[in-house]
Amino acid sequence: LESALSQFELQTDDTNQLLVNSNRIIDTWTLAAHRGAASAQDLTEGVSLAGAAAHQAGISFEFLNTLIATGVRTTGRSGNEIGNSILLLIVCNLINQSKL
Repeated sequence: LESALSQFELQTDDTNQLLVNSNRIIDTWTLAAHRGAASAQDLTEGVSLAGAAAHQAGISFEFLNTLIATGVRTTGRSGNEIGNSILLLIVCNLINQSKL
């Protein structure tokens, strides 16, 4: 939870806002786990690998978790593997954009 808050710049000194942000993350993980057939462990592992790059690329926390859950469900791979794949796609895309 703390890693996701940090990667998506959702940490704050405002206790009420921190509670709102934490609930957003937990609700997203719960929904993605139920709908996407991915475990909470898969989701957290994927976010820990690809979260910072996804945020920098403008990908929302919710969409990243949808990608991870879909990848886990479709391929049967772990959250680590899906997160790493997403990270590589984002990095390659950013490198290609910088060459334009």
